[in-house]
Amino acid sequence: MRDEFKQFSDGEDEINPIFIYTLDDALTALTDSPSHLSAAVSYGLSDVHPNDLARFQPIWDGLSVEDHQKLLAHLVDVAEANFELDYRTLARYTLKSSDPASRVMSLELLWEDESLTLLDELLHLAEADPEVEVRAAAANQLGRFILLSELGRFNPEEAERAHELAIRLWNNPNEDFTVRRRALEALSNSSHDMLPDAIQSAYRAPEVGLKASALYAMGRSCDLDWAETVIKEMKNPNPQIRYEAVRASGELELNDAVKLLAAEALSKDREIQEAAIWSLGQIGTKPASRALDALLKKFKADDSLLELIEEALDLASFGDLAGLPGLNLTGQGLDD
Repeated sequence: MRDEFKQFSDGEDEINPIFIYTLDDALTALTDSPSHLSAAVSYGLSDVHPNDLARFQPIWDGLSVEDHQKLLAHLVDVAEANFELDYRTLARYTLKSSDPASRVMSLELLWEDESLTLLDELLHLAEADPEVEVRAAAANQLGRFILLSELGRFNPEEAERAHELAIRLWNNPNEDFTVRRRALEALSNSSHDMLPDAIQSAYRAPEVGLKASALYAMGRSCDLDWAETVIKEMKNPNPQIRYEAVRASGELELNDAVKLLAAEALSKDREIQEAAIWSLGQIGTKPASRALDALLKKFKADDSLLELIEEALDLASFGDLAGLPGLNLTGQGLDD
């Protein structure tokens, strides 16, 4: 998080910067120094009213493609750090960009958008956008609407369009494998009868990315028939495969994976390490809690990792933290 955001939480009198910076402030800052993305830009561009987009347009048009990408990447990072900030109106406009990277980042900013309007746009982009990375990003977001329908939170008839397109994309052998893998990941949010065969097909594919997506889908499927495969792939030397297997073990709440997760929580690969901690929290059994408690002592000097461990402990069951045999799986015990 940038220093500009930290200052608002320091001291006794906390100030809400959302009410300090306006759209005018943001537009002035972008005009004066587009490479310096200050708090004025980050907060002033939040909750833009659709009627105000006409004021944003000439400023946006005056920026270079590189500045477009820097601005959107910055807003993605800020939105992840502060859920109160809302760039959906802005992102619907920048989604029209001729630059594919900007379109992809605009889709990232629309992750909280559950509107029918966005679903229509995703359906178009996933099938018709000329750039693979945009089609893949749109196909991936179709899964959100499929899941909302499964949970009874979105019109099932409308969501069925997302479902049908994801199946078509997956079944199209001429489609780029990146789009196909994201379509499979979207389908993993459904209970469709074709899902197990699709996962198995992806798992057997020669492309590492498809195999990784198969493991992702195994976790999302909540189907314990995949447990043995997931645990086996947690030992895969390929970090992409191992990461997805580690995550899937948490999605499936596999208590048999706890020892391996405890080892992966010591990994030098930060993403795998964080995924292992998250999965231990998801599993939440006494052995998982014991492993997390040991990790809490192990990484007491790493503030960011400690926060993740504490969050995982909040999810885990706090029963009898009796011994967890076999924690010393990497040559260095967690209690060292």
